[in-house]
Amino acid sequence: MFVVYSPEGQSFAANIQQLPLIRVDPATRINQVTDSQLKELDVDSHLPNQAQTQKKLTAYQKNQAESKRRIAVKVAEVMSHPVITIELNSLLMQVYDRMERLQIDYLPVVDDGVLIGMVNRIQLLKRLIIDEQGSIEQGANQSLAKIMQRQVVTTSMDTEIRQVAQVFSEFDVGAIVVTDEERLVGIVTQGDLVKRLAKEPPVEIYV
Repeated sequence: MFVVYSPEGQSFAANIQQLPLIRVDPATRINQVTDSQLKELDVDSHLPNQAQTQKKLTAYQKNQAESKRRIAVKVAEVMSHPVITIELNSLLMQVYDRMERLQIDYLPVVDDGVLIGMVNRIQLLKRLIIDEQGSIEQGANQSLAKIMQRQVVTTSMDTEIRQVAQVFSEFDVGAIVVTDEERLVGIVTQGDLVKRLAKEPPVEIYV
């Protein structure tokens, strides 16, 4: 489930539908096999009945084990935490300083602990002029409230990362705040997903 926090309050945003099932071609019609052909293929006919039964049972158990599915990786496994936030009454120079010191690109904006917006590095740099030494030449004293994004997409820790990836691909967001009973518990970015894909063990959607 995804929720949007906006100036008008919380609102249900989207419940990303499951990805469509893989389409397979219809089964090809198989010609009838004669009894004589079956006898030629009966390689286990010399085995005792008990041995044949055990072999079939082993094959069945192996097939069952290989066909079992595991739920995809959850947001809780890839999110960054604890959440680093910034207060609404901050100036752009404070936002820039925090992003530079902590090497982060997204900051949820809070007012008395309540999530009310999001600011990212691109939005910030559009309002500032930075010199070659990385110091702010112009725009330092502008208010954060003027540039922040006022709608913030959030999700829960048990959301599958496939759903998060779908939100990133379909909507203009680069980070999603993770909440637990309205508490901010983490943040997941496109970069977090890429880092998880690069780590060992590999992400297994189904095993």
